[in-house]
Amino acid sequence: MNAKGKTWAALLLAATPVLVYGEATTARRTLTLEGARRAIAGAVAEARKAGATGVVAVVDDGGNLMAIERIDGTFAAGANISIGKARTAVLFKKPRSSSRT
Repeated sequence: MNAKGKTWAALLLAATPVLVYGEATTARRTLTLEGARRAIAGAVAEARKAGATGVVAVVDDGGNLMAIERIDGTFAAGANISIGKARTAVLFKKPRSSSRT
């Protein structure tokens, strides 16, 4: 095989895993920190409108905390409870409203 043939063979071998890998994956939308902050702002606005207190926790699809905000007047343990509920909702793939107590 001449040098030109070896170069093409090397390029083909180098590109093959990328092509195979690319076909086996899909693009997926993920929540950004800015999106988490907007979700919190909306939830806090609704709580204030209703005169309620509480904690808003946002986790990613793996249950990892992305953002949290505790409204003034909420009891201290509320943060841990909110994080736990958010994680449970994600891990069991249930909307938050189904875990309300």
